Amino acid sequence: MPFNLDKFVASPSVEELDSLKKSEIVKVAKHYGIEFQPLMRKDEIKRYVLEYLVDESILPSTVLETAITVLTDNTFELKKALMSSPVLIAPDFEKQFKLAVDASDTGIGAVLLQADEHGVDHPVCYYSKKFDKHQKNYSTIEKETLALILSLQHFDVYLGTTSFPITVYTDHNPLTFLSKMKNKNQRLMRWSLFLQSYNVDIKHIKGKDNVVPDSLSRI
Repeated sequence: MPFNLDKFVASPSVEELDSLKKSEIVKVAKHYGIEFQPLMRKDEIKRYVLEYLVDESILPSTVLETAITVLTDNTFELKKALMSSPVLIAPDFEKQFKLAVDASDTGIGAVLLQADEHGVDHPVCYYSKKFDKHQKNYSTIEKETLALILSLQHFDVYLGTTSFPITVYTDHNPLTFLSKMKNKNQRLMRWSLFLQSYNVDIKHIKGKDNVVPDSLSRI
């Protein structure tokens, strides 16, 4: 798929968007190795989206957020996701970064965000990682904390030198008061100390508002 690259965003080219407007989304999807039936259930479509669309060799991973929000029993709603523009926003080190994280039983997911000139958040980049066999046995709070730790490390090139507080979004409320938690085990104590090296402001959000990291954590 052709892309426009400028100092602000990476988004589908005008030619590609025009092409999508003139064609059936099923044909476009089939071209990229994705086949849908006209009346596929929402959960079936979502599974295909998670399996294929996050692979940048097929389609840009940044359609994931939009794709999941528009999925309905009507397969052609996916057309909206493929036509979303802008997709990626280039990092601006003169602005604050935001980080949305989540953990599932099998892995972690995160998206690094920044607001545009209108105050609308756009993804800078995405991250997901599978848990190893030991990490899968961690408690929920340990998995959620590890998701934050690994995400901070992964995005350190952006976050390590920022002078702004990093707003962290999580749907796991205990993570918001990790530093004040009593009776932490040794692992959580080490991680709490690590977090002190970053200026993070952890905020709780509802699970329905954290869909992208949640989906990435299950890939």
